[in-house]
Amino acid sequence: MSKIVWSMILLLCLSCTKESLDDCPAELACTEVFVSIFVKIVKENQPSYKPAKLEVVFADTGEKKRISENNYGTYAYINDGDMDRISKNGTTIYLIGKDGLDKELFNEKYVIGHDCCHVIKLSGKDEITLKWYRNEQT
Repeated sequence: MSKIVWSMILLLCLSCTKESLDDCPAELACTEVFVSIFVKIVKENQPSYKPAKLEVVFADTGEKKRISENNYGTYAYINDGDMDRISKNGTTIYLIGKDGLDKELFNEKYVIGHDCCHVIKLSGKDEITLKWYRNEQT
């Protein structure tokens, strides 16, 4: 019995070092919760801010994904539906916000990985704060 337990632990550890979703165990028991990673966007002295355009760019492929507002300036920019685009050990993405004139307001770098079940934020901001200048139109 002890050999079986140690064999299972070894197999689990070996599977954790692999990169792609294809290398995840086929019989992995995952929760049915759909995980999303959120960021809050605010403008100085305002509780929230909605950029005219918000998108994710996957650094390795250049692929783009449009994002829509969730609640009170909080945006779900990556979710479990994106796992096939993400390396287990981390994929660099950029969250880019633009105003109505297509002027870039921010360009934030994130590293997103997964645990074979759900996406995980490895690095990046939880909140983006834009500075307000008097000569700004947005």
